[in-house]
Amino acid sequence: MTRNARATGLVEPGVIVRDARPDELAGIGDLRVAAYRADGFLPADSGYAATLHALGADGQGEVLAAVDDGQIVGTIMLQAWPSGEMVQGAGEAEVRA
Repeated sequence: MTRNARATGLVEPGVIVRDARPDELAGIGDLRVAAYRADGFLPADSGYAATLHALGADGQGEVLAAVDDGQIVGTIMLQAWPSGEMVQGAGEAEVRA
């Protein structure tokens, strides 16, 4: 996948979104926690940090990674019923973290 071409005519590689690999889940958890803290959504003493870090490590849900030049720069997770905190029935899912 490529993104915008520069005036030179060269096309740089762009961010790709793909399934996260099992060996990336710990780093993705670190990234989530850091992002929540940086945006003020997760106080340093919050017990939710462990939950946020572990999302997807148990195989529940689909974790996607946004990768730019080999580095994970973002993540998102989809959890379908019966997993998740907000879903209420079959056919429902929630986007997390």
